Amino acid sequence: MLLYAGTVVLGMDEKDFWRCTPRKFFALCDVHRKIHGNSEQEETQMGYIDQVLF
Repeated sequence: MLLYAGTVVLGMDEKDFWRCTPRKFFALCDVHRKIHGNSEQEETQMGYIDQVLF
């Protein structure tokens, strides 16, 4: 999943991905999330079990 995020989402070359430190990789992910938003977080809503509609 990290390889996918690095090469497809961030557009890194595979060699650059494997040479990247975890700190740098996650910093790039944070910047990408700030620029493009986090659609998963927007769609997820917390609630209680009695609020579930069937």
